[in-house]
Amino acid sequence: MSDLATWLETQMQRRSLSLLRTALLTRVGAGTLSSILHEGHIPKLVTLFRLADFFDTPRLDVVRLAAGEELEETEVVGRESDAMVRKLVREFERYRASIVLGTQ
Repeated sequence: MSDLATWLETQMQRRSLSLLRTALLTRVGAGTLSSILHEGHIPKLVTLFRLADFFDTPRLDVVRLAAGEELEETEVVGRESDAMVRKLVREFERYRASIVLGTQ
């Protein structure tokens, strides 16, 4: 199970949410949630942001989970945080493109 899937499953369990209820409340398709949980699917950034916002988790943390990066104990603030988000977004988009093109 991917880090993202583990996080999502934990968040759903903490709130006693079913997959369908989570889909409704987060505005993320049930199929997408199922793919994240069972197939290791990495969704688009907008989906990651919706999940982060709903589960009151920093967006950067969720992007890091999707990228398979370890979360740090101390939070990065200010410009360093913005730079990290831009870097992770670029890497994430590059990774997704490689999957679509079948180069990975």
